[in-house]
Amino acid sequence: MQRKHYHLAGVGGVGMSALAQALADEGHCVTGSDRFWDQGQRLEVFQQLEAGGIRLVRQDGSALAPDTAGMIFSTAIEPDNPEMAAAQRLGVPLLHRARMLADLTAGHRCIAVAGTCGKTTVTGLLGWIFECLGLDPHVVNGGAVLNWRTPQRVGNVRAGASEWWIVEVDESDRSLLNFDPEWAVITNISKDHFELEEVEDLFRQFAEKVKKGLVCGE
Repeated sequence: MQRKHYHLAGVGGVGMSALAQALADEGHCVTGSDRFWDQGQRLEVFQQLEAGGIRLVRQDGSALAPDTAGMIFSTAIEPDNPEMAAAQRLGVPLLHRARMLADLTAGHRCIAVAGTCGKTTVTGLLGWIFECLGLDPHVVNGGAVLNWRTPQRVGNVRAGASEWWIVEVDESDRSLLNFDPEWAVITNISKDHFELEEVEDLFRQFAEKVKKGLVCGE
């Protein structure tokens, strides 16, 4: 695998810190920025990321170079963010967090966990079950699992060596549609970020992308 440089804006967020660790686990060079880091707040998540080999920098675009493979952002990053502007100026590809995670799972056996609530718990539970079964999964979750927390790890990612990837996917920004999983779980469907009819249609589109099996209610 070719080692590439990826930069993540807002790396202190739970989804972005997870992706940063997953990219580093795959052998890539990872840098990250965060407005709280710029404000001098040395949060525990920053300490864990640095201890895990991720270099933190100011959110001013200085980490980007023409050969950077991607500037990764989430829905929370404003369009006028200086790093977005720097990436456009340098010709660095802008990659949504979910698109990058979907690319990491491509070619592997992926289980995607979706739903308007409960998906973090189910993702962690599935990852722990697979670990106990000796299946050594990669897990990328929307919250920390205590068993996976260390001074070098946030706990929202489990580095595995098998073909299995278990990931939490999000409907709030429709980014779950980036994934084409082998298996999927939909915990529940309710009115949350959209009207119920729109939410149902979104999950229906997601269900149509699942290749092998779907676990869900009626």
